[in-house]
Amino acid sequence: MKTMNTRRHFLQTAALSAIAAPNILRAQDSKQKIRVACVGIGQMGNGAVSGSRDEEIVAFCDVDWRDLGGRSAFEIAKKHPKVPKFTDFREMLEKKGSDIDAVL
Repeated sequence: MKTMNTRRHFLQTAALSAIAAPNILRAQDSKQKIRVACVGIGQMGNGAVSGSRDEEIVAFCDVDWRDLGGRSAFEIAKKHPKVPKFTDFREMLEKKGSDIDAVL
């Protein structure tokens, strides 16, 4: 039986994975944007999304994609319809890891 991840557990595990993962950034010229994945984008975490003007968002990850209005992950992702959405950061890294330069 699959256990339900809490938001706290999800964010703790994602943060630990980001710290433990090797930080290898490919050399880029100054015209290329850094490709970022945003984890935990609803409510408090949406600042990373709205503040990213010089980066290219390549993936969203959040445990709650319900339409709660306002600053929910659903509302933020609607503004970026082509960006893939995930509920599990491990799946996101498996599928999009080669396209990600940084995780916010």
